[in-house]
Amino acid sequence: MLKIAVCNNLKEQTFYECHLINEYMKTQYCDYMLLSFASGESLLESGNIFHIAVINVFMRGKDGIETGLALRKTNPDILIIYTAFQKEALLEAVNYVHAFSYLLKPYDTKMFRQQFADAVQLLQRRKHIRIVSFLTEKNGYVHIPSNEIYYFEYMNRKIKMVTEERNYICVKEKIYELADRMRQYSFEMPHQSYIVNLEQIESIRGYEIHIYNGNVIPLSQKRAAGFRRKLKGMVERE
Repeated sequence: MLKIAVCNNLKEQTFYECHLINEYMKTQYCDYMLLSFASGESLLESGNIFHIAVINVFMRGKDGIETGLALRKTNPDILIIYTAFQKEALLEAVNYVHAFSYLLKPYDTKMFRQQFADAVQLLQRRKHIRIVSFLTEKNGYVHIPSNEIYYFEYMNRKIKMVTEERNYICVKEKIYELADRMRQYSFEMPHQSYIVNLEQIESIRGYEIHIYNGNVIPLSQKRAAGFRRKLKGMVERE
């Protein structure tokens, strides 16, 4: 899920920026979360790790530069877009925080959309994000970046999809057909009941696969050698 923050002490500008972001994100097959904050303190206290932050330079309390520097300490990869009425302040903010870009107010709609779209596309290139669609039992069609899926588990004649955000029950899927479909996204079957994202494997210990979310998946003895070769091949490509 793409996590986006708008931090601005001016309500009208916050509403306008959130509206433009929502408009753009509706054109993308990507789940996202957009949160707005009226101060740098409230943004930092939220505890969220954001991918993109649109921050006003001039705010009471912690200004945009202080807020950006604090965000970088916990999330060095965040893309920050600064906004302000003074170009000198924007250049100072960009230089201090190494921001992604800046927008001089009053900016037009086209310019804001372009800067934001560039940030989203850069994130997609960085993470090699490829969106995969699934029909699920309670949520209908969901569109999920392949890198956010940990694994699939076949149980009780249903296929459970385990992701960073939540679990889903996939509808109209067969385990071997799903494995074939997901192979292009670096997924493999270590066991007849599991399809695992190779990028989400922390380690293999004996016949146990340890996933980054803390779960442990069995590795079939018959599949072990081939599965280890697939994992090694992916690591070497990277």
